[in-house]
Amino acid sequence: MYTGVETDVETFMPQDTQELEDIHKLRDILGTTDQVSIMYGTDNVLDEKTLKWSEEMTNSLEQEFPSVIVDTNSLSALLKKMNEGEMPNQKKTADIIEDMPEEQLKLFINEERNKSVINVGIKHLEAEQLQSFITETKEYVAGNKPDDISATITGKAVVDVEMVTALTTGRYKMTLLGMGLVFLVLLLIYRHPIKAFIPLLPIVFIVGWSGGVMYLFNIDYTPLTATLGALIIGIGTEFTILIMERFYEERKKGFKSREAILTANEKIGKAIFASAFTTIGGFSALLISDFVILSNFGMMILVNISFALLSTIIVLPTILVILDRFVRTKSDKGTEFVTG
Repeated sequence: MYTGVETDVETFMPQDTQELEDIHKLRDILGTTDQVSIMYGTDNVLDEKTLKWSEEMTNSLEQEFPSVIVDTNSLSALLKKMNEGEMPNQKKTADIIEDMPEEQLKLFINEERNKSVINVGIKHLEAEQLQSFITETKEYVAGNKPDDISATITGKAVVDVEMVTALTTGRYKMTLLGMGLVFLVLLLIYRHPIKAFIPLLPIVFIVGWSGGVMYLFNIDYTPLTATLGALIIGIGTEFTILIMERFYEERKKGFKSREAILTANEKIGKAIFASAFTTIGGFSALLISDFVILSNFGMMILVNISFALLSTIIVLPTILVILDRFVRTKSDKGTEFVTG
């Protein structure tokens, strides 16, 4: 069973908006609305050797990645356009640079003349495809440049894909790290590994159930739903700790485990239901959002809180009764627990 990952930012937007239609029309006309930049630097980017490398790189990129790259533009390409299609010599290059408007020049070269850029227009790609293209481009540029030229791939597309990929692919780490930190805090408070572990055990089930629901309803992970694991740990452990604390209070009074858990559910259950329903009510507002990413996030929040409620009221009592015999702390001495 595998739940997909949605990383295309355009799918998060309302699909019937004029703005999205305009983006698609513009892409049809221009061939692309996405771009990455190869920023390169050396002592003097206007010297003959660097300009020749820039020209060769500008031309070869389209040949190397024909299925992705739509067009390229660079300082060398601009100089050729302004010299009747031929690469100018150093004197002619200096004259063209001198006559070029400052605002246009800033698009390709810095004031110190040691940094320049090759702009690469690309087809619209999802994050995984874009990440693969960026990696291959980095390797290609690194393998085809002189040692005295530094080069890096940059641009908004690179930032976007790194952000989205980091959020979606890091969901397992976020969830495990969240559980680990909560366990350590509870271990410091209770000084008993079983008592620290009990509140987290129902949460493990919730994370699995949540993934199953997303798979069944064909809901992909997004930058928002990828955070659900950490979010449900925070909400769910609050519920489980309240029930567990009341359970052990009743046990210290001498009640058997069955009687203690019934009392705990009766006394604390109302507060937990009230907290869960108010949280559900608040997040329900997201369901009517035109943004798909928000509506899906809202629905999964409701599902996960419902699971947290059911897990606390139904699953946790069984866990408490089964593990009760293993919970003996120093503070319990003098109190005879009777496992029922």
